[in-house]
Amino acid sequence: MKYRSVVGAALVMNVGQACYASGYGVGASFNGNENTIYLPINFGASWRVEPYVLYGRRSSDNAGALVGSSTTIDVGVGLFNSWKISSQVQVYGGARVAHHSYDSSSYDSTGFGIAPTLGGEYFLIEHVSVAAEASASAWRLKNDYDGESLDSTDKTVNTITQVVLRFIF
Repeated sequence: MKYRSVVGAALVMNVGQACYASGYGVGASFNGNENTIYLPINFGASWRVEPYVLYGRRSSDNAGALVGSSTTIDVGVGLFNSWKISSQVQVYGGARVAHHSYDSSSYDSTGFGIAPTLGGEYFLIEHVSVAAEASASAWRLKNDYDGESLDSTDKTVNTITQVVLRFIF
């Protein structure tokens, strides 16, 4: 219960800070069959809250006949602190948390994850940037195989690298 109170207080403080945002915008990352839309909100001198939605769709076939397909949806938010290196370059670090949902012809999976993230961002012009980032994500997922729910959960850890294009209004 104490954990929920701390998380709730942090969210309220972040929403309050976002009201005094110094910039907000939109960003995107395209990684194979998974595309992510970001909604960065800059506040204070160096902080950013970044809600996001990831959507991925895959299908496989065998000699032209559809064998299976899958859909991935992640909805989450990141909190980052940045440090200016020069007038056009900054580095940032923080973490993203997300709810994960995976649906395929053979099994479904849902759960939550956290991803500590480090990145570098180059501003092409004042409001447009390109960032490269790396994260190590840890997920706790519950699986449902062909309608048979498993009581156990999967714990997975993986790394992600991506390029993000952002436009800050």
